Amino acid sequence: MKHIIVIPYYCKKEIKTFIEIARIWKRLTKTNLDYEFLLSAQYDIKPSKALEKEFSKIALTRSIQCQTRGGGIRVPAKGFDIEGPTAMFWDTIEYVNNNYPRDGGFMLWLEWDMVPLTSSWLDKLDEEWRTGNYVIMGRLIDRGWVAKYKPDWLSEMVEHINGAACYSKDFYNRVSKNKTNLKRSWDVEIFNQIKDKHAYKATNLIELRYCHFTMTYPPRRETVLLHGIKDSSALRYVRKSNKMGMPISLIQERIYDLLKAFSRAIHKVIKQQIKR
Repeated sequence: MKHIIVIPYYCKKEIKTFIEIARIWKRLTKTNLDYEFLLSAQYDIKPSKALEKEFSKIALTRSIQCQTRGGGIRVPAKGFDIEGPTAMFWDTIEYVNNNYPRDGGFMLWLEWDMVPLTSSWLDKLDEEWRTGNYVIMGRLIDRGWVAKYKPDWLSEMVEHINGAACYSKDFYNRVSKNKTNLKRSWDVEIFNQIKDKHAYKATNLIELRYCHFTMTYPPRRETVLLHGIKDSSALRYVRKSNKMGMPISLIQERIYDLLKAFSRAIHKVIKQQIKR
């Protein structure tokens, strides 16, 4: 059984964050499981050699470029008929369906704001995945979650498994793309097709936070993947809690940012002095 870890990306910010995740992964993850990476670039961005370099240090890595045009998050951007991540998702799972053996392993859709927290995180996902014959396993968005976070993008209660989840490698054949609205996020759209078949697993191993730009409180004890933190605080938390220290590349980056900010401030003061 082999698991596929999908790394979907569409901009430089995501590439930069995924490089840091790869460096943490290499030092953090301890497992004997068989897995490989599939780097999936949006249709309009070239596959990143830097990403390939970092992830190939960990495990076998393949790289693809999606072909379907899509833009926008949750709803299509102007000029597009398909929501951006939805276009990437269907292209990617079709590739997985056609190019990997159906051996019972899962495909993890790992987004840029997802951070593994413990050395055994992948083993924990594997262990829970093996408890049934699922087509998807992830964080269930139910009435309790909606009541807690009150997301503006979910104006009506639509129960579903959040898209950053584990999928069967034949997921493309287990649901019908033609029965979904490609203008909406795929996770909301596909849930009705699997809900009544009891083919999903709601897990507490993935913790999803909404409207949390920064990490203000620690994860739950059972959490192995933290999803939703938009700044680097979750990455810092993992490094600190696992006694990793800060990588040289990040120290250099922070020094550069400080020097850049200092330079702008000096330039501003000089301009003000000249005006006087």
